[in-house]
Amino acid sequence: MKGKYFSNTVFTVSAVFILICVIFGSIAPKAFSNVATYLFGLTTDYFGWFYLLSVFIIIVFLLVLAISKYGKIRLGGKDAQPEFKFHTWIALLFAGGLGIGLVFWGVAESMSHYFKTPFNDVQAQTTDAARLAMGYAFFHWGISQWSVFAIIGLVMAYMQFNKKEIC
Repeated sequence: MKGKYFSNTVFTVSAVFILICVIFGSIAPKAFSNVATYLFGLTTDYFGWFYLLSVFIIIVFLLVLAISKYGKIRLGGKDAQPEFKFHTWIALLFAGGLGIGLVFWGVAESMSHYFKTPFNDVQAQTTDAARLAMGYAFFHWGISQWSVFAIIGLVMAYMQFNKKEIC
C-alpha cells in the first residue's frame, strides 16, 4: 500500500528493531532477560505515575468530549446509520475487547499478583495480597483499559469514516 499515509521507513525501522530484539533474545536469553527486567523496572519506578496520570486525563477528556458539542458528531457523517443495534454493538465490544483477554488474564493476572505481589510491603498469599490482586485486575480490565482503547479507536474511526483518511 503506497501513498502519502504509508511510510516504508516506519515499517523498516520497526521490523529491524523487532528482528534485533528477537535475535538478541535467541542468542543470549539470560542477558536479554536482564535487560528487559532492568528496563521494566526503570519504566515502572520512574514513569508509573505518568501512566496513571495519563489514563486519568484520558478518562476526564473522554467524559468532557462526550458531554460537549463534539459528543454529537456522528461517526460516518451526518447521514450515517449504525451497522448494528445498540445492544448488539455493546455485546460485540464486550466479546471482542474482553473476551480473549479476560478468559486468560482475568484469572492468570489475579493469581500471579496473589502469589507474587507487585509491592514489597504486601506479603504474598494473604488476604491483603488477594485484595491487591483483584484491585489490579479491576484496574487493568475496567474503565482505565476501555478509555485507552476508546481514545485510540475514536481518533482512528473519526479519521477513517469522517475525514476519509487512511489510518
